[in-house]
Amino acid sequence: MNILRTLAVASLVLTGTLCLPGQYVGQRSIWHMTGATQSGSPVDLGFVDPSWHIAATGCFHSGGTHDIVWENIESGDRYVWLMSGATVTDVEFITNVSTDWRIVGVGEFGGGTASDIVWESMANGDRAVWLMNYYTQTGSAYIANVGTDWHIAGVGSFQSGSTADLLWENTSTGDFAIWLMNHASLVSAPYLANVSTPWRVAAVGNTDGTNSSDLIWQNPSTGDVVIWLMNGATWSSQNYVTTVADLNWRIAAAGDFNADTDADILWEYTPSGDSDANGMDDSWERTTFSRLGVAPSSTTGTSGDIPYLIKLELGLHNLATKPTAISLTDASIELKVTKPQ
Repeated sequence: MNILRTLAVASLVLTGTLCLPGQYVGQRSIWHMTGATQSGSPVDLGFVDPSWHIAATGCFHSGGTHDIVWENIESGDRYVWLMSGATVTDVEFITNVSTDWRIVGVGEFGGGTASDIVWESMANGDRAVWLMNYYTQTGSAYIANVGTDWHIAGVGSFQSGSTADLLWENTSTGDFAIWLMNHASLVSAPYLANVSTPWRVAAVGNTDGTNSSDLIWQNPSTGDVVIWLMNGATWSSQNYVTTVADLNWRIAAAGDFNADTDADILWEYTPSGDSDANGMDDSWERTTFSRLGVAPSSTTGTSGDIPYLIKLELGLHNLATKPTAISLTDASIELKVTKPQ
C-alpha cells in the first residue's frame, strides 16, 4: 500500500499570470454568438473550484438574460449565479440534493416565466422536474423511468407549445429521440437520429432566432463544434462553428447572455487526463519546479523532473462552499509535495 507523506508545504503568492500547462483549470468563458459565428472576444468568467460544474443555464430572475446553475459533485450543493449579461450580480443557494441526482437541464414546464429544473437519478433512472419561482422550489412532478441506457441530453423547445421538451440519448446505441411535452407529461416521442461516438450534444439553444431550439455538438476527439439547425423536432441543416485546439475545453451549456435572442456558448476547462478527479491534469501535477521559476536541487533528479507528486491548489479551499470566481492575478497558491512511502 502506498501512503502519501507530505514532505514540504509552502505558500506562494503570484503577482502575475500563472503560466503553467494547466493554467486554465477551473476557468469558464463565454463566447457571444451571432448564429454559428463568434462575435467579439471571449468573456472570461474567472476561476471556480473544480468541484463545481456548470449544470445548466436558464432564467432565475427578471433580468432578461440567462443565469448559470452550478452543481457541486462532492457536496451536493446547487447554486445559481444571477447574471447581468456576463457579469455576476448575485449568488443564490438552490438546494442540497444527493449526488446520485444530477441536474440535466432547465426549461419552463409549469407555464410560468421562470425556468424549472430537470433532474435525473444516476442510480435508478428516475426523472423529475422541480417547478421554480425563480430560485425557490414551489412544486415537483415525476416524469418517467426509462432505464439507465437512456439519458436526458438536453432541454429545449421543439414545438410551438408553451412548455419545454426533452432530448434523449441512448448511450449504448447512439440513438437520439425527442419527447414533446405538455408540462411534465409526454405527448409524443419522435425519433431524431443515430449519431456515432464520440460526438455528443454539448448544449441546446436557439441559435437562429426561430421558435425551435438547435443542437450544439462537440467532438471531444477532434475539437470540432457544429450546430444542427432544427425545424421543430426535425433536423434542417448544419453549420460549422469551430475546431478547438485544446481538447480540454468543453462546452458546458448555451444561453443568451447579451439579449440578442441567439444562444451564446459557455465553455468550461476540464482536463481529460485527470485520473484522481481533483480538477488538475495528471501531466500538470507531475511537472517540474522550474515551471514555477524555482528549481531546488535537493529535490530534483538529474533530468530536472520532480520525482514526487506535486499538487497546486489554487487557494480555493475557503471558497468551495459557494461557486465563487477568482482571478489568478495575486492568487494565493499552496504547494504540496508528497512522496509514496
